[in-house]
Amino acid sequence: MKKQQLDGSWRYQGNRPGDELDENYELLETWRNLRILVEMYGMDRTHPNVEKAAEFIFGCQTEEGDIRGILSNQYIPYYMGAIMEILVKAGYQEDERIDRGYKWLRTIRQDDGGWIIPMAMYKVSDYYSLCQKPPIQPDKSLAFSHMATGMVIRGFAAHPEYRKSDEAIRAGNLLKSRFFKPDVFNSRKSMDYWF
Repeated sequence: MKKQQLDGSWRYQGNRPGDELDENYELLETWRNLRILVEMYGMDRTHPNVEKAAEFIFGCQTEEGDIRGILSNQYIPYYMGAIMEILVKAGYQEDERIDRGYKWLRTIRQDDGGWIIPMAMYKVSDYYSLCQKPPIQPDKSLAFSHMATGMVIRGFAAHPEYRKSDEAIRAGNLLKSRFFKPDVFNSRKSMDYWF
């Protein structure tokens, strides 16, 4: 907690190849540290460090409802679900910003009921050029990514109401249908990712 910045973030200490693309490394590091405070130490929004971290993360929420910045200006539904999970566990389940996030996740679902990482529709070598464009809309006719869907439903499962939603149940069944199978997207094809 001593390393937390005044704005509630934590400074990312690793390599920063996406700085020129405005990638928000502090958002990633703040989510990582908030997970430790909430999951390992049972802290919640009543602690000032947790509240400051949550406010920093919510400060990255767009008008559309998603939290953006980890992949430059691109949509990150998989991180969004994981971020929502920690915020809910920290006590923000009734915050209207959480509801906006769930509404956004519903709008970006695939036709089959799962989620993908829109940038994964392209080659990894195209990453930097894609980050310089407006957010890529997913081709909703494509099959879901079980890696992305699994991270998104963590956010639904943490919430006392949203965990009962048709979206969460349908996505859970989709994920179950892919246990120990390769993902459909290029960066997660190996079954080793299940472990």
